[in-house]
Amino acid sequence: ACGIEYILGAISPNNLQGMRTLSACNFELIETRCHYHRKLGTKLERPLSTRPAMAKDIPSLARTAKEMVNPFDRFHADITIASSDADRMMERWIEASLLHGFADVTIVPDEEAPEAFCTAKYHREHWAGWNVKLAQPVLSAVAPRHRGWYVRIIEELDEHLRAEGAEHAFLITQITNNAVIRSWEKIGYQFGKGEHVFRRISP
Repeated sequence: ACGIEYILGAISPNNLQGMRTLSACNFELIETRCHYHRKLGTKLERPLSTRPAMAKDIPSLARTAKEMVNPFDRFHADITIASSDADRMMERWIEASLLHGFADVTIVPDEEAPEAFCTAKYHREHWAGWNVKLAQPVLSAVAPRHRGWYVRIIEELDEHLRAEGAEHAFLITQITNNAVIRSWEKIGYQFGKGEHVFRRISP
C-alpha cells in the first residue's frame, strides 16, 4: 500500500536473532561493513595539496566514480541492480554531491580535471544531540593517475573537517576493503564496529 519496493536494513553481527528474523522475512545479506573513527588532532604541518571540488570537476570525478568499481559495495554487490545502473548511480552521486548538497565538501587533488576525491558530511545539525562534533568522509575513489593519493586526501580532508569545527571523524567501508582499512589505520583511525546490511525487494 505504501509503494515501497526496496528496503535496506543495517544490523549488528551480535544480533543473531535479528539476523534470523530478517532472513525469515525474505531479507538478503548484500554487504558487511565496518566503521572506523578517530579524534581529529592538531593542524597539519605540511602545506595542503588538495582543494574543494568545483562544478567544472564533475566530468572527471564522475568518470572516476564510475570506473573505479568496488564490487563489494551494496550497489554493485546486489544482483538485482544492473552494473550499468550502479555505475550511473555513482556518477549521479558525484553530481548531487557537488551541485545539490548531497555532500558538504568534496576534496580533490589541486590539479585540473582531478581523478581522485572524497566527499564528506559535516553533520553539524546533529552535533548538539550527539554531544560530539562528529563529521563523516563518505564516498571516495582514486584513479590510477593519482595512485598513492588516497592517504593524502583523507589526511587533508580531516584537516578541513577540523578547521570547520569537527572534533571527531568516522568512516565506513566494506570489510573486504583491506587496502583502505590499512590506510585508515596508518593515519590513526581505529575500529569502531561492524554491521551487516540486508535488503528486501517487495514482490
